[in-house]
Amino acid sequence: MIGLSNGAMESLGINFPSGAALKIKLIAEAQIQEIPSLTEKFLKSNKENQVFCYYPNEKSIRNKLLNVIQSINKDQINILPIDHKRILNKEFLYFKKLAYFIRKKSEKGDILLLVPEILKDALETLLPILFLRPLHSSPELVLLQLFKRKEILESDRIICEYLNYLNPNYQISILFKKLEKKTEHSIPKIQTKFSIRFKLLGITTILLTFSISVLIYFASLFFKETISVMVQDYNLSLARLLGDVVKSDIENLIYRADIFTNSSLSANANNRQILKNEYFLNNPSVVWIHIIQDEKSSKENSYFNTSYTKDYPFSEEEFLALIQERKEILNRTNLGSAYILNLTKYLDYPMLALLSPKLGKNSITTVQFVTPSYFLDSIRSSKQSDFFDLHIVDSQGNKIFSTNDTLDLRQFPIIAKMLSSGIDNGSQKFLHQSIAYLGSFRIIDKYGLGIISSVPEDKAFEAVYRIQNQNILLLLMTLSLTFVLVYLFAKTLSIPIIRLVSATEKIEHGILELDIEPTSNDEIGVLTSSFKHMANGLRERERIKEEFGKFVSPEIAERALKGEIMLGGEKKICTVFFSDIRSFTAMSESKEPEEVVEILNEYFTQMVDCVHLTGGIVDKFIGDAVMAHWGSVVSDPSDPKNAVDSALLMRRALLVLNEKLVKEGNNPIRIGCGINSGPVIAGQIGSQKRLEFTVIGDAVNLASRVEYLNKDFGTDILISESTYQELNGEYDCIPMKEILVRGKEKPQKTYAVLGKFTDEGRPKDLDALRKLVGIPDLKEEHGHE
Repeated sequence: MIGLSNGAMESLGINFPSGAALKIKLIAEAQIQEIPSLTEKFLKSNKENQVFCYYPNEKSIRNKLLNVIQSINKDQINILPIDHKRILNKEFLYFKKLAYFIRKKSEKGDILLLVPEILKDALETLLPILFLRPLHSSPELVLLQLFKRKEILESDRIICEYLNYLNPNYQISILFKKLEKKTEHSIPKIQTKFSIRFKLLGITTILLTFSISVLIYFASLFFKETISVMVQDYNLSLARLLGDVVKSDIENLIYRADIFTNSSLSANANNRQILKNEYFLNNPSVVWIHIIQDEKSSKENSYFNTSYTKDYPFSEEEFLALIQERKEILNRTNLGSAYILNLTKYLDYPMLALLSPKLGKNSITTVQFVTPSYFLDSIRSSKQSDFFDLHIVDSQGNKIFSTNDTLDLRQFPIIAKMLSSGIDNGSQKFLHQSIAYLGSFRIIDKYGLGIISSVPEDKAFEAVYRIQNQNILLLLMTLSLTFVLVYLFAKTLSIPIIRLVSATEKIEHGILELDIEPTSNDEIGVLTSSFKHMANGLRERERIKEEFGKFVSPEIAERALKGEIMLGGEKKICTVFFSDIRSFTAMSESKEPEEVVEILNEYFTQMVDCVHLTGGIVDKFIGDAVMAHWGSVVSDPSDPKNAVDSALLMRRALLVLNEKLVKEGNNPIRIGCGINSGPVIAGQIGSQKRLEFTVIGDAVNLASRVEYLNKDFGTDILISESTYQELNGEYDCIPMKEILVRGKEKPQKTYAVLGKFTDEGRPKDLDALRKLVGIPDLKEEHGHE
């Protein structure tokens, strides 16, 4: 990492060839609006300096920076942007032009680079790009000078690829190759919020849960309604059954009482005692039987069941007093029908009075006091389930007997309905003490009794709830099984897609060697196969582009692959360059062809790099000669300067190459360069099947003639008058005498280029130039103005 603070501008430990420093200032997002004042202050203190702004991909900060840059440029304060996206996309031509442009600007002074804080780490890639040269054999030296480190990191991949672009002879170091193999698949992963596997599992789970839940809900609802109807039917049947049994028991008791009354009235005292004992033995629930004749009550006709005296607070005198005091008890007997009266409210303990009158010559009424337990056997015989509660009430709704003593029947809603309904049976669903009940009733109107059968809804629907719970358990089991099956199926779908995503990321990062194979015969398999073919096509396209770029300019190769170059041409203002090796024929005759080709390849490599580095296009090799031009594809006002810079770079590169050749026992190479600017026709020449991109015109011919004049003048770089006028006095040029060239009616003025005025190490005159490049003394001295 680069140790930069957020404070003042900081210079790195490496300078440009001109000696200018690169200064960097980190900009926080909150400081973006301060960029105009900062830029103006820097340019005022260093009037000829240049400011660059490195802007990111993030839209918010990117837009802010570009708006600020645009506003500054409107005020004629020049600040130039550097696009981080183009760095990431490995647009090497952009790298080269950017580096060359910044180096050109550095010749006038220091450079300020404004960098947003979020791009601080990205400087690890950007800065080496600005200082790398085609002549570098490895990026380690630049990395050491910039970052004080010797090792190659994964972040240096682009740097190494860029150096290989500048210098095809550069081979990526073994260390980097090992790192490349190790980190081949360690590409940053695209973060997705929900994976396909998660979506499949989620959607399947939701749909299955919803559908089964709806099914369970409606099945339970319908089943519950069905059970409710069945329970109510059973309740009503139970109430009717119990009512019939109770009615039959009462009529049997009345019948036995009538027999006892008739027998006891005609029997003597001893027989009456026998009849009494026999009657109480057969009717143990009867506590007292009393016979009233002609509305006269006497103790002689009163019979008491003494078996109750030990355990219950019953007394014969209490019963007699009750009959005598409560005349309303006997009032119903005047109607001539049997009647049951609940005496609980008079006696403070449960007791029933069964009155059975006989109307005739002698009116006789038999009164029996019966305990409610008399109906227990009837209830037991009728009740077939413990779920149901059975209740017997009188005509006022007072409890006579209940199988559930915890219930308060006084507030039982079904009793109120029974008393007010006007019918002798019915059913109702009601709420009592916050508990839902299902109940039915039956009225025995003849005896003033009501029979009620009830069951709590929870008990009635217990089977429904049990089935519902079983269904829920079945749902969970089904979901679990489905989850496993969908998960396994999702893997067969998602894993190939994940591999495709990974392959896409590799292609995005420029890795076209893919190892994916289709694993199924469905659409995903077809997509994988097509994707692999696409990657192979891209790899082949890159290979063609790379190989094609060795024969033509990378810019031309790129446009040709896109189909943007058509047959024909257009008129443009270009700068044309020719160079030629001196005494090449003699060198060819003295060496084997293989040796000549090897030397030429090394020579052309250096020269072509110099052309590419300055944005030029190598048109063709004519034997040992090189033809290049600037402005044929994209015009630039600096094309003449770039062409001269390229020639000066060739001079410097040739000096280094000659040292190597001399050490190897070869003769040094001397060249002559000719440069001319003017209108040309630039475009494709040839047929639709065989095309050549080139420039033609008088300006091209003159450049060739100017190159040839180097032999006469004893120089290595000659430029025409038109090119010289475009240099704006920035180059040290010596005017040569005018000379008539073939194809021109007037003598042409040319200039020998010594170097840039900013280059203190340039030759000071022609003699120094000839000595530097090894041009021998001329037999006939040519003068100059």
